Amino acid sequence: MNTARPIPLALLALSASGGAAMAQPIVLDVDQARSSVEITITLNTPVGNQTDSDSSPVTGFIQLGADDYADPMSAVFYDADIALTEDLALNWSFGFAGFANASVTGAGLAAAEPGVPEGPVPVAEGSFEVPEISLIPRGIATTNYDILIVGTDSVVVDLGADGAVGSALSGTLVGLGGGVIELSTTTSFTDTVTLIDGVVTADVTTTASVVAVATLPGCPADVAAPFGSLNFFDVSAFINAFVAQDPSADFLVDGVFNFFDVSAYIASFSAGCP
Repeated sequence: MNTARPIPLALLALSASGGAAMAQPIVLDVDQARSSVEITITLNTPVGNQTDSDSSPVTGFIQLGADDYADPMSAVFYDADIALTEDLALNWSFGFAGFANASVTGAGLAAAEPGVPEGPVPVAEGSFEVPEISLIPRGIATTNYDILIVGTDSVVVDLGADGAVGSALSGTLVGLGGGVIELSTTTSFTDTVTLIDGVVTADVTTTASVVAVATLPGCPADVAAPFGSLNFFDVSAFINAFVAQDPSADFLVDGVFNFFDVSAYIASFSAGCP
């Protein structure tokens, strides 16, 4: 057992008293087998509107913090990056008036301001809702068309060209026991993209259904190698993270970097690791 450690002078210089350590922000890895993104596109043309959709499994991560991972009552969201593992293919038929098809490559979603906290929000019986998070879609959509009145051409659209979009985020956050926590969430947003000025637009709806899991670290104060031992390197890493306002130094999981985070780290360091 790694017993209690003396409190380093470097931390004493930042804090004059201790506090109860709380859970650090953690990264949850997306479970690809249970996660997917679906993109639905409606083409609006002079000869009618047609809709098609396609989906793909996803990979990536979500970073969050909670007051108690075993039974969370509140949570703060810091970062997310979700990437489709497959390209998408969509097709639209306008009968005798023609057709269009599209491929979407490199698609995904990412937090518009990684590391900037969203919340804290309450977690009631495992359920949470963030009223709005800011996401940046990415990917390239290449559309080919031959449509009566519209003409024949190929158009390439950057799905992230219009910047961040706002979306509500809701789902569940529960401790599964054995030091494992699971987040399940679905978020959806719609954007309208102009393909041909005054002639053709595309309504793009992206729905991401994500399950992400993490195994909790056994010792919150052990933040630097050599892992399994608390020493000066852990203190130095924490101080650097605190000065940089990195989410890993937000020990109180409230989106604020202050004396209380330092105090919480001191308490965790002094308690030692099992």
